[in-house]
Amino acid sequence: PLARMRAPAGNGEELGADGRRELDLIAGAAELLGYRMEWYRHRATKGDFLILAERPDLPSKGRGTIVRRLTGGRPFVVEVPHPGLEVTSFEYGISLFARLQARYLVIAGSSPKANLDGTADVLRPENKASLFNLAHSVILREAGAEPPLVVQSRGFAPAGPSGRALPDGLVATLDGTVRRDALSPLSA
Repeated sequence: PLARMRAPAGNGEELGADGRRELDLIAGAAELLGYRMEWYRHRATKGDFLILAERPDLPSKGRGTIVRRLTGGRPFVVEVPHPGLEVTSFEYGISLFARLQARYLVIAGSSPKANLDGTADVLRPENKASLFNLAHSVILREAGAEPPLVVQSRGFAPAGPSGRALPDGLVATLDGTVRRDALSPLSA
């Protein structure tokens, strides 16, 4: 329901009965999972956001946070898979979400090293059953005719295993495009 929810004309008071019912459904489902849903209006921009975060009154399970921009927004999803481990990736992800006017911000909740067996690392292919990966899949599935560009905020060490400096940025496209002139308009 969160991915399909339409933006209101103004704040939560202007949603109408159907919109309020939709919010109540999302909030109820969130409660069952140990989450809370908050409607947030940014004072300066008047932008409306829905924030799904773990309830502070319960023990944290390290599942993460999802922010959905309801007003305006461009077809981008900013993901922060290792916010506590990769230096400044959290801060840069927040900045990127604001600068791109992205529709979604998805932040993993636990360190990838939280479990010795690696099951806390949301980027490992075998760890599909995480809120981070579920949010990623649902957002892309529900996007319909206007698929978003997913951007991950990552932080790397100054040098790789070979001793060479790592690039400041890395672009990886779903279709393997390697030339700028071949990129789709959204990713160019």
